[in-house]
Amino acid sequence: LAVIAAAGLMSPVILGHSMGARTAIRAARINPTAIGQLVLVDPPVSGPGRRVYPFPWNWYEDSIRLAAKGCSGEEMRQFCPSWSDEQNALRAEWLHTCQLSAIRTAYDGFHSDDIHADLANITLPVRLVVAGGAPVIEPNDVAVIQALAPQTEVRVVERAGHMIPWDDLEGFLGAVMDLEIR
Repeated sequence: LAVIAAAGLMSPVILGHSMGARTAIRAARINPTAIGQLVLVDPPVSGPGRRVYPFPWNWYEDSIRLAAKGCSGEEMRQFCPSWSDEQNALRAEWLHTCQLSAIRTAYDGFHSDDIHADLANITLPVRLVVAGGAPVIEPNDVAVIQALAPQTEVRVVERAGHMIPWDDLEGFLGAVMDLEIR
């Protein structure tokens, strides 16, 4: 919200992926007049009283620790087997820059922070982009989101995992590029 204000932006479209989508939801609840629309890309829908986030903590911790020791893209492949050589090499190169304690705080927030309460208070236009090949958002989760925020338009990128643009760039662009600015 501070960046929007400092840049003098008027009702921008905010696109957030994963934790960024959860942050966008919270920002829209806190100051709905600062944002024009939301594009929520595969936000984790776990939280109090909801199913757990489908990826275990050790997947994150082990991959970050491996990257911190220095590893190749091929070694990173054990965590991201469907990714290309280039994508795994990039992850191996940059993952060590993630502070483990910050990632743990964000991961724990997936289970303790209730974005559903925020969704119920959002009236601005929302587009939800779901990774059809990932377990982050299931069909019943979509129904819950649409019940809480009925203005939510849903696009599913069928062949994509959670990292939608890496798995299906054309599908991702198709899901976001025709957004009608309101």
